[in-house]
Amino acid sequence: MKNKIRLAIIGNNTKIDYWIYKMLKDIVNNQQIEVVNYIQTPKIKLKDPSLFRFYNLFEEQIFKLNPDASEKKDIQELIPKTIIITIDQKTEHETQSKLRSQNIDYIIKLDSLMPTYSLEKIVRGGILFLYHSDLKNPITHTIGAREMLFDQDVIETNLMYLSNNSELSVLKTIKVSADKMGIRRGANDLLWTSSTLIPRALEKFIDIGPNVYLKQAKKVNDFNFNDASNVWVPRNMFVFTSILKKYYKKLKQLLDSRFFTDQWMLLYSFSPFNPLKGSSPINFTKIIPPKDRFWADPFIYERNNQHYLFLEELIYNDIKRKGHISVMTLNKDGTYTQPTCILKKDYHLSYPFLIEDNKQLYMIPETNENETIELYKCLKFPYEWEFVMNLMKNIVAVDTTILKKDNRYWMFTNIQESNGASKNNELFIFYSDNLLSQNWHSHAQNPIVSDVTRARPAGNIFEFNHEFYRPSQNCGKHYGYAFSINKITELTEEKYEEYEVSSIIPDWDENINSTHTINQLNDLTIIDGRMHKKK
Repeated sequence: MKNKIRLAIIGNNTKIDYWIYKMLKDIVNNQQIEVVNYIQTPKIKLKDPSLFRFYNLFEEQIFKLNPDASEKKDIQELIPKTIIITIDQKTEHETQSKLRSQNIDYIIKLDSLMPTYSLEKIVRGGILFLYHSDLKNPITHTIGAREMLFDQDVIETNLMYLSNNSELSVLKTIKVSADKMGIRRGANDLLWTSSTLIPRALEKFIDIGPNVYLKQAKKVNDFNFNDASNVWVPRNMFVFTSILKKYYKKLKQLLDSRFFTDQWMLLYSFSPFNPLKGSSPINFTKIIPPKDRFWADPFIYERNNQHYLFLEELIYNDIKRKGHISVMTLNKDGTYTQPTCILKKDYHLSYPFLIEDNKQLYMIPETNENETIELYKCLKFPYEWEFVMNLMKNIVAVDTTILKKDNRYWMFTNIQESNGASKNNELFIFYSDNLLSQNWHSHAQNPIVSDVTRARPAGNIFEFNHEFYRPSQNCGKHYGYAFSINKITELTEEKYEEYEVSSIIPDWDENINSTHTINQLNDLTIIDGRMHKKK
């Protein structure tokens, strides 16, 4: 029998942001949760400096967001029968007494700066809330402002838990990419990604019980989380100089784009290369595509001592501008054939992951535009492929990578759960006893990684000295910026652990600004790189 939850929500307005509305909708739709009360507090009065408010209005005009996390919704549409109780300093004790008889398990606090009025002491569990900043810095009134103005790569949100004995802990941290030009765009991604944190935590409380789930919590000491004075407010002059520098840099980029372009290409080496040591691919040989296309996401297959490279190819003047899957051969003397298209759809294809099972070669290309994870088998190597089945449907998943270990198939894939969130943020694992299955089980810890700097897969998971390593993309600075190698230390149905052992960033060639895929087979290592070059 699952544990049922009685819940109260504390907010300062019945008009709430769209992302909060979506979060609460997920909670209300859970049959194991009953929302007992909505507790309304006085509105917190915070004001940004005048220049910053002007810039926010400017952003609203030039950066149209769809869906917009800050669009207003009415909470009473979700909880029409829920009793609304007001609370302030004068009615604090009276409201506590009234709520004490409600047998409330948890309270969801919608703004981290709201005072708790010691309500954590009258519930059986505690208070859950989101803190949209790293814990080393004060929060900002406008989410993402500090990160954008200081040109940081990531913004983070922490899921906080205040227990009924007033102990504060972090249950989960997510990191998304900070937009270098727009505060609203970076914040929009963060908020839509954050919208799943509290519903997931409540599901864990129901499924495995709070005591088990809270064992992972990290205690936080001496942290003043609900003090409105603990807010970073930028000065007008700092806002002015920071934004001026950004738009000057953007202007230079626009001028540069008239004469230069970025193009994905391949780089390879037949000499020993150990990515675990963070070695630089400085001596890799470039394979540069014609000017009208790019090549990326290379995967290797060897047959009859011949190396075949399966890759994403995108032709710029294609009307649909959709990637397709092509194959080429590469010889040790550096000669290679031009790619031949082997798989093309009305939707975008990339990341042609290959897996051999029961002597049959299969491919799982990225097909997120079709909201599927598709499996193809090779009929006649290497040019003829046939659709077999959808491993999953109605899912926005990218760069699916499968590891076969202990007679079980482990599917690693990045999933966009909320429309408006980036596909780069969160990595999930599913498992099955056979590859040709539509019944993949979700890992107990999903999502296993919620960090834009190391979530998205970047190639085959490989074995070295009887241990497994997972390449991952670092999309913090921008999509496909770099990749890391992560050692998998535990992989079971209930637990997943990994840690980063090395990182390869595009600093070995002044003309290469990104690299996001690595694969190795025997003596061949292949990566891709995005090259800045003259048109």
